[in-house]
Amino acid sequence: MPPRRAARFVPAAAGAALVLGVAATAVLAARYEANAAAAVPARVLDVTARDYAFDVADTVPAGRTLVRLHNAGPELHHVILLRIDGGRHLGDLFEAVKAPNAKPPAWVHDVGGPNAPAPGAVSQGAVTLEPGTYAMVCFIPSKDGTPHVMKGMAKEITVVATSRASASRAAFAELNAPDATITLDDYSFTFDKPLAAGHRTIRVRNVATQAHELFVMRLAPGKTVKDVMAWIATQDGPPPGTPMGGTTGIPQNGSNDIVVDVTAGEYALLCFYPDAKDGQEHVKHGMFKQISVK
Repeated sequence: MPPRRAARFVPAAAGAALVLGVAATAVLAARYEANAAAAVPARVLDVTARDYAFDVADTVPAGRTLVRLHNAGPELHHVILLRIDGGRHLGDLFEAVKAPNAKPPAWVHDVGGPNAPAPGAVSQGAVTLEPGTYAMVCFIPSKDGTPHVMKGMAKEITVVATSRASASRAAFAELNAPDATITLDDYSFTFDKPLAAGHRTIRVRNVATQAHELFVMRLAPGKTVKDVMAWIATQDGPPPGTPMGGTTGIPQNGSNDIVVDVTAGEYALLCFYPDAKDGQEHVKHGMFKQISVK
């Protein structure tokens, strides 16, 4: 589920559109592409999302990391990872953006993370974690319109460099080379090749000058991407399909990989990130797409 209510939440407390600086993202992107050019091992970080908290380790090893989001609550949840620089902490972030119309501080950077799976399901996203302090937050609202972060769904984690010995004891997963690449831009999703059914690793790249996300829903028979947008606006009744995950906000030049089991059918791709210029959700600028998988 995308952080569309993050735009509504920015004036009140914690700002969702936190964009990584161009120079920093270029460095991270270069490291990412070097690490992810082929099949590589990635550490596994299991996160359990409940209503309204994250169960996750306080300290996490740095490096290529497959974040597995287990949704144990009846509501939808996602993982937004934000790196906090300058020796600051989660409390500093909330303090910095609590004033109405506060601008996102320059010392907070989007990293990404797995987007929302259905209740009881799992979504997976691979990110590269540099050592430092991170906030893990969920901006999805309850039906009363209150973002989960305001109900306490925020956690600070510390990412630390590790020795070779400690790395050998960590849990790893083998990430396959990408089966396809989705490029995010203002305001489009572009595939480098048709997506086929199967167990797929999909690279998601953002070439726009602002952050974008990818939310994926497998559509129920007869439903369309516009049914998804209508349902998200109200959350009334059952969803028009099955949330499959995707990635939360990726900055300019950033990349995440998602791992997903794709079956034949129709899929909706959407970005609900708030626009850097007018604050409108990107779907309102036409950033949605329906695809067929065979």
